[in-house]
Amino acid sequence: MKNVLLTTSLFMVILSLCGQVVWLNPKPLGVNLNDIVFADSLHGVITGSYGTILYTEDAGEQWEVIMTGGEVGFYNLQYIDGMYYATNGS
Repeated sequence: MKNVLLTTSLFMVILSLCGQVVWLNPKPLGVNLNDIVFADSLHGVITGSYGTILYTEDAGEQWEVIMTGGEVGFYNLQYIDGMYYATNGS
């Protein structure tokens, strides 16, 4: 009887631990993100596949998604003299 009770208790603990797993989408936009640059402690840009650009003004707490609709991605992001620059292609 003790073995049955112990086995049942162990099974219930394992089930309760498994129920706490939360799955997150690693690509919530559905595209690859290629580069990130911050101009200062607050303002940053991420570039990605298919012309995807994300912009933040609050150190990355929230991101504005800008889909340019292009077929190529942006890479090698740079911030120079107040402007963001990126190359495109593969």
